[in-house]
Amino acid sequence: MDKVKINAAVDALGISLDHRNIIKEALNEGAGDGMQELETKVDNIDKEVGAVSTDVTTIKSNIEEINTKVTTNSKNISTNADLYKQVDGKVKTLTDKVDNLNIPSPIIELTIGDSNEIKAANLAKLGDTQHTFFASINYGFGTASWLPTDGGNSFVTTDEGHAVIYKIAKDGAVTKQSEFTISAPISYTLPKATKEAIGGVKAITNIADIDAESATIASLAGVINTLLAQMRTAGIIQL
Repeated sequence: MDKVKINAAVDALGISLDHRNIIKEALNEGAGDGMQELETKVDNIDKEVGAVSTDVTTIKSNIEEINTKVTTNSKNISTNADLYKQVDGKVKTLTDKVDNLNIPSPIIELTIGDSNEIKAANLAKLGDTQHTFFASINYGFGTASWLPTDGGNSFVTTDEGHAVIYKIAKDGAVTKQSEFTISAPISYTLPKATKEAIGGVKAITNIADIDAESATIASLAGVINTLLAQMRTAGIIQL
C-alpha cells in the first residue's frame, strides 16, 4: 500500500489535523520494503483466489452439462423402455397368432410291415403325432389317425383307382385290412315316362283359371282341349 493511499485513508478520518499528521508519519514509516512484500503476497493470493473461482465456475458448468446429459439419457432410457414394451407386446401377439394358425399336418410316409426295423422307422416318423394327419403308404395317399396309446387307421387311394384301409398299430406296425376298386362314375339318362314305368315329363304351359260366370260351353271346351294337347305333348297322356 503506497503513501498516497495511506494519506488519503487518514484524511478521511474525522480527527484533527495534528492527529492525522502523526498517524500519517507512523504509517508511512512502515510502508517500506516489508509493506511492498505484503502487498505482493496479497496480490498473489487475490490472483490464486481468482483462478480458483474460475475453476469452480468451470466445474459448475461441467456439472450442469453432465446433469443435462443424464436427464436426456434418462428420458431416452424411458422412451426406449416404452418402445421395448410395445415391441415385446407385438411380438407376443404375433407369436400367439402363429401358434393359432391352422397349419396343415405334414405328409407322413409309412412303410408296410411289422419287423422291428420297420416299426422303429414308422414310430420315428410318427413322433408326437396326435389324431388326424396326411399319410402316404405304398404309393397311396390319404388321411390317417393315430394315438401312441391306441394306434389307428389310414384310408388311402392310388392313381389306379384302388382304395386301401391300413391298420397302424401303436408299436408302429402297418398292415393292410381291406382293398377295393373305385368304379368309374356311371352315366345316367333320365328315361321318359310310359304307361308302365315312371320317368321324366316336361312342364306344360300355364292355363288361366276359368270364370264360372262368363264361361260358355265353347270356351270351356277350348280350355280342356288345350290342356289335353299340352299333356300329350309333355308325355303325361300317351295314346
